[in-house]
Amino acid sequence: MRALLQSLCRLACLLALAGAAVAQTLPESEFADIAAGPIFDKFGLTLQTGTRTEALGPFYYHQETERATTWGIPPLFAITDSPYYDARDVAILPPLLSYHRYGTQSALMITPLLTFYGGDYQNDVTRQRTMFFPFYFRQKSSNPDLRYTAVFPFYGTVKGIFQRTQAHWVMAPLFIESWKRDVHTKNYLYPIFHTRTGNGLTGWQFWPFYGTESKVPTTRTNDFGDVRIIPGYEKRFALWPMFFWEDIAMGTTNASTYRSYWPAYTKLDSPQVVGTTAFFSLYSHTVNHAQKYEQWGFPWPIWVKARGEGKHVTRFIPFYNYGSNNLIVSRSYLWPGYTTRTLDTGPALITRTRVMLYLWSEVKEEIKETGEMRRRQNAWPFMTRMKYYDGSTRLQVFAPLEPMLPANETIERVFSPLWSVYRAQYNATNGAASQSLFWNLYRHDTTAEMKRWSLLYGLFQGRQTKDEETLRIFFIPFKQRRDPAFAGRCTIPPNRGNAAALWQSFIAPTAASPTRLTSTRKPERPTHGATLLMPQRTARASAPPPQLAEVQPHAPGL
Repeated sequence: MRALLQSLCRLACLLALAGAAVAQTLPESEFADIAAGPIFDKFGLTLQTGTRTEALGPFYYHQETERATTWGIPPLFAITDSPYYDARDVAILPPLLSYHRYGTQSALMITPLLTFYGGDYQNDVTRQRTMFFPFYFRQKSSNPDLRYTAVFPFYGTVKGIFQRTQAHWVMAPLFIESWKRDVHTKNYLYPIFHTRTGNGLTGWQFWPFYGTESKVPTTRTNDFGDVRIIPGYEKRFALWPMFFWEDIAMGTTNASTYRSYWPAYTKLDSPQVVGTTAFFSLYSHTVNHAQKYEQWGFPWPIWVKARGEGKHVTRFIPFYNYGSNNLIVSRSYLWPGYTTRTLDTGPALITRTRVMLYLWSEVKEEIKETGEMRRRQNAWPFMTRMKYYDGSTRLQVFAPLEPMLPANETIERVFSPLWSVYRAQYNATNGAASQSLFWNLYRHDTTAEMKRWSLLYGLFQGRQTKDEETLRIFFIPFKQRRDPAFAGRCTIPPNRGNAAALWQSFIAPTAASPTRLTSTRKPERPTHGATLLMPQRTARASAPPPQLAEVQPHAPGL
């Protein structure tokens, strides 16, 4: 039995390849697209303008759109070229290797540890950066001030990384020196001892025993010429993290004091907020004068209650949680069993709902003014469904990574074809629709001009337009014209009438079948290559055949 099945599969593959080869030699009017899925299939895109070619099931595809061309061999790599944006993206066994180019700027990443950056940046400055984190750092530039080389932990200097303007080390952690704007820090045996200086700033620490730092209020002029006040502060700690004394926001209208004698007691006192915490946060109380609410916790964050204009919270984790303020409303039951969160951005409402984190998730974005909605639904690992603002939809079955990494183009290009056993798309703008099962083993496409389907390596195919219906069985075509101008003419020989009837019943069961002639006169046998003329209707002939209904686009059954 196993040998028989293998033989049948080989035969089907050979027939499909032969049919694909024959199809490429046919005129454009025969079959514009080639269908021999999953061995080979070429078809038009549903949600955008372009074509897509798929071969060997999920292991090869090539897609062309108006702005980009993508081809890939999942799960090995995918390459996208976009002359419109002057960009290129390459992903090889992600996250092992990736390459991105936009204009003159490019980035090559061999794992997140080894990266190469290059290109022209602001003020026509050219940079080429090499990083083998955390051991080797080098940058070449047309600006000598931006060049550096560093080998960690031995010696070196880096600029513009690690959220620092510049950093220098010698036998780290013995000595590390850094600059962040005007703040200069020297670390000796990091993080035990350091000194810090800056504009109105001095400080030092001998961690974890004692440290102090103070800054007087200063001003800074931004790029628009506006003068901005930089608040001052005084901070001290002893036996970190037990004792803290901080006076912050000095020189502003919200000067605050913070005292912490952990774990017994902490206190924050300012014109806007007054808060107290005691005994490992077993008790907390906050009064926020700016946002006009009062909050209690016993202990925080398990049981929390807040009341006021700016905040309303009732929380008893993990059983129940409700919270709201001027922008966000959130609710959960038996966390993480069910959670929902709504964000009001002003023009739009964004709602996210989850059941068991990723087992079921939904994100809705609704435009208030127009009522248009975009929705993404995920049922891990079974499916992901997307509905766009114009009403178009896209469904994919299965989806083990998409719910956790939504809208990730690398996942969609390199990995999604492997497990997309069923795909369905619907374009609400032009009514086009498509369904694909088992990598085009069965495929159905619908547009405003035609319907097209294929089954089992293309051994069974059908195409229906306003003027003509075509059925292919083992790549042998059977045709029937539907234009009223050809009502008395047919290209189907008399001995193939049963195939035409089969086509009517199987492909278009809802369409009205042509009325049978009542004439009993036997037609003469046509000469070789001549067109068969149907007998003229007699007085006993029934009414003229009804016109078949025009193909209407329909949404896939999602």
